[in-house]
Amino acid sequence: MELPSQTIDLLTSEAYAVLCRESLSESLQLLLKEKEKLMETRPPFGFLGTKTMRDTFESAAGKAEQDEQSLRNRIQQMTNINDWLSTSLHASLDQYLTAVSPDYWLWREVEDAIELWEMAVNALPEKAVAFARDARAAAATVSAQIAADPSLQRRARENRLGAIASLRATAESTKPSVQEVFIAADRVHRLCLGKLDRAIELPSPTLPPVSWVDQLALMDHAAALAELQRAELEARSLSGEGIRTILAYGTHAHQSCVAARESYLQSYWEQLRQHAMAHYVTERDVDEVIAELTQHYVAADLLRRQSQLVSNPFENER
Repeated sequence: MELPSQTIDLLTSEAYAVLCRESLSESLQLLLKEKEKLMETRPPFGFLGTKTMRDTFESAAGKAEQDEQSLRNRIQQMTNINDWLSTSLHASLDQYLTAVSPDYWLWREVEDAIELWEMAVNALPEKAVAFARDARAAAATVSAQIAADPSLQRRARENRLGAIASLRATAESTKPSVQEVFIAADRVHRLCLGKLDRAIELPSPTLPPVSWVDQLALMDHAAALAELQRAELEARSLSGEGIRTILAYGTHAHQSCVAARESYLQSYWEQLRQHAMAHYVTERDVDEVIAELTQHYVAADLLRRQSQLVSNPFENER
């Protein structure tokens, strides 16, 4: 797929804009040197300088100031145009590379996978709170069984088993959510493996599985109580600060993807710049080019403002 004609036009304009800025900057440097020399000819004050000499100097100095300001204004004008071209070219190249480059598209795939991981992680706090609640309830029944009279041991044991069964059901319900996090993290890892110096590793937080709950029924009172209290604390931590800490990995992963994608685009863009300089530009008058680029810039700015008004017709009534 060849570059769109609009992108080629933007690359051509960018090349001309760079050449115009270089030409204007060179003219400014020459003018500043001439201005320095002019300052050396300042006539002496007092009786040694004539009015004609002073008038001539002031006229030349005034013209030099005007010429300098004019060049600086034009350089700023070209800077604004170049910023507009850079923004437009970036968007155009991003769209083009997304369509034609598997390597470039890969980073969007990775970002999509990261977002799925984030969605899965964000579903865990609710599950963790439910698990912590049921773990606390089970711990309370174990404590009650420890303190129960011998005559009430059977009932206390039934209460303990009932609470553990409830905890088991909660552990069973959390399993798919935990699995989704693992699958999403593994997909991110596999997608970027070999594409980065270090593959993106996203954590896969877990909650105690059903097999852990089953073991509680076989433990003595003290061991079961300790396990339940530990599990409750870990689940509550996961539902709060733990989740925020884990999601920070996703933020860093997104930044790595953006940096990799941007590096790819910039490298490709630089190749196109060199090609544009070699093949798209011809020798032209600087003033003519500036006028043409300014016209395009103004037209694009008016179109942008018109689009904003269409999307928000009441903007000017604020």
